[in-house]
Amino acid sequence: MSIIFLSKKSISVPFMLKLYRANQPYTLPLLFVTLLVLRIVTFYSYPETPTYNGGLFSDLIYALIGKSELILQIIALILVFLQAFIVNRVANEYNLQPETTYLTALFYILLASFSPAMHSLSPALIGNTFFIIAFIELLRSYKNAQSADLIFNIGFWIAIASLCYQSYWVFIIFGIIGIIKLRTLRIEEILILLSGFAVPYVLLFVYYFWVDGLVGFTKNNILAHFDFLGFRIENIWQNYLSLGVWLLALLTVLLNSGTFFEKAGIYTQRNTTLLFYLLLVAGLSFFTQSKLGMTHLYLFIIPLSIFLAHTFLAIRKPSHAEFAFITILLVTIVFHYIDPILETLAK
Repeated sequence: MSIIFLSKKSISVPFMLKLYRANQPYTLPLLFVTLLVLRIVTFYSYPETPTYNGGLFSDLIYALIGKSELILQIIALILVFLQAFIVNRVANEYNLQPETTYLTALFYILLASFSPAMHSLSPALIGNTFFIIAFIELLRSYKNAQSADLIFNIGFWIAIASLCYQSYWVFIIFGIIGIIKLRTLRIEEILILLSGFAVPYVLLFVYYFWVDGLVGFTKNNILAHFDFLGFRIENIWQNYLSLGVWLLALLTVLLNSGTFFEKAGIYTQRNTTLLFYLLLVAGLSFFTQSKLGMTHLYLFIIPLSIFLAHTFLAIRKPSHAEFAFITILLVTIVFHYIDPILETLAK
């Protein structure tokens, strides 16, 4: 439990964590090797890609890629790495963590790889790519007088994300909160945001009306994805353990929330507050999405990975940080390799 007791200032973290923290040419290859080690076991036994809760755009992507689980796994691996890198860069550029580091990318990879159910190319993973773009556009709009295009893009990319995985629509609420927090409340900017969100749907409604398929599109691609706490998680111990790890990560972040604002400037505090709103709004999605599975956790991964990086950088004793990290890494590796090892021994 040492990971929840923090000092009042960030200190250097030694040994293995220092390798990931360093802004050196070897860090990115090291992160990719870490991702590969955590995920390569699923190439031994491919988990089923959860396409059942996909939206119109994710279904189109599956149709273009094909049904090869190997290809879907490889694309998912590359996509997670790119997302981790981009989120890490955003965290550094907008002061979302106390120092320039690759720890956000590290925890993004760990969270995205702990559950084998999250290893394939899910609709939620595809949608997260577009939401990251919307999140960047929101941060860019701060103190930007001519930002109508950025605000429009926020709504537009959230809509595209929701057409991959329906739950991303809740982040239009986050977009409104973000504009209010980062800028001043102006009704015309809220309308621009909503217009950006509406455009993809309006175009699709017009197209399906033209081809006489509007009723089917509305029923199958929108209404069918709404439900109240509609869980679809396999009753196996791996899923329970994965949920427990994510809940522990969330609990750690909440217990340390006060330290994220210590000695931080107004700009950093505002952006940190925005991340907490992102967590809160993501939680609302549980009450609207049908067929909830493990991949739904991708909606929480951006703020959690940033906050976990902040937490580890501020642990009082570096040796405690090292011990906690090595424990997490070993548990994750054993968790993934235990079944193949037991199967091999059984033979």
